[in-house]
Amino acid sequence: MDATMKEKIDDVAVDIAMMEMVRRIIADVYYHEDPEIFRKRMITFEEGIVDGINSRTHFKGASEDVEQRVKDAASTMVTKVMSSILHPQK
Repeated sequence: MDATMKEKIDDVAVDIAMMEMVRRIIADVYYHEDPEIFRKRMITFEEGIVDGINSRTHFKGASEDVEQRVKDAASTMVTKVMSSILHPQK
């Protein structure tokens, strides 16, 4: 295995590990034994993050198109992570 491939594998491994840690922390912090309350907490959390992403400029000097692509990609990632967190009873 060449060095470039090893670096890519290491980067993916770090991404997977960080994602799993974030998922577990969010699930633990927002847990409620009632699945409906848990779901509402998760939705409120997700909406707050997405609103925060979309309410400010992240790359001053970048074109509006680049800025919007960054916001869209970040918001999509938030939704992907949040939708992967299920109540333990499910």
